[in-house]
Amino acid sequence: PALNQQILERLGCTVFYVSLSQITRQSLDSGILVNATRLRTGLELSMFNRISFTVAGYPDIRRTDSKDIQQEIESCYDKYGMDETVIICRSNKMANKYNEFIRNRILYREEALSCSDKLLVVKNNYFWLPENENTEFIANGDFVILRKIRRIHEMHGFNFADCTVDFPDYNMEFEVKLLLESIRAEGPGISADQSRELYNAVSLDYSHIANKRKRYEKLLEDPYYNALQTKMGYAMTCHKAQGGQWKAVFVDFSFFSQDSDNPETFRWLYTAITRATERLYLVNFKDMYFDNED
Repeated sequence: PALNQQILERLGCTVFYVSLSQITRQSLDSGILVNATRLRTGLELSMFNRISFTVAGYPDIRRTDSKDIQQEIESCYDKYGMDETVIICRSNKMANKYNEFIRNRILYREEALSCSDKLLVVKNNYFWLPENENTEFIANGDFVILRKIRRIHEMHGFNFADCTVDFPDYNMEFEVKLLLESIRAEGPGISADQSRELYNAVSLDYSHIANKRKRYEKLLEDPYYNALQTKMGYAMTCHKAQGGQWKAVFVDFSFFSQDSDNPETFRWLYTAITRATERLYLVNFKDMYFDNED
């Protein structure tokens, strides 16, 4: 209802309707744009019978598969930089595998956490950010760069790292406590059960406070309860990639079913491929998804 013009007008609102049509992310002769337009047209006309990509003649879009992807990622890191390259995939489980692959095989990092790691925030956090006139919190979807690891330790049945991180969007460095369980979680963050376990464990530290409200206020000021939840930021789900853009984007179509021609798949693909501004790689797409000339 909040986006329905007729409902808002019946409520007495004056509604201005605008359709955005000017392309700003890709050039007009872009293969990325051509294929995105195909998907968008399919959505607008409810034509979901066949996903169809064309890559022939377009230098900014390329097919690749698992055996060549390491070389392609390394090439993009060299050409565009790590911050301008991302892998978008179906699930957090697949994103974890890509992140592990990139850290081990391309960046040669064997530790669970290393300096210079790129981390993706997966839950809003209002605790750690110093006072700043531009932002009041670290938002779900923000990136931070790990600069220093001072201590890794266990507390309340969970693992934590005391770190210094760089917040590149606002050119800031500050101290945080990271919750390490979130990095390898197969969901968007730690599970609901883990959240309850952490809450209950930290609450015990303040059980001596008789007043319930004051006890809860102490809990909200606790650094362990407020530990920053992150994942590695080299690969992510399409949901996490929404709103962002990168010069080079790898879209992995693994684990989509053969009969995946439906509105949700079209929307997923449209969002994923339009994150790319200069180079798009279609990874593990079957031949059936391409025009014959490709």
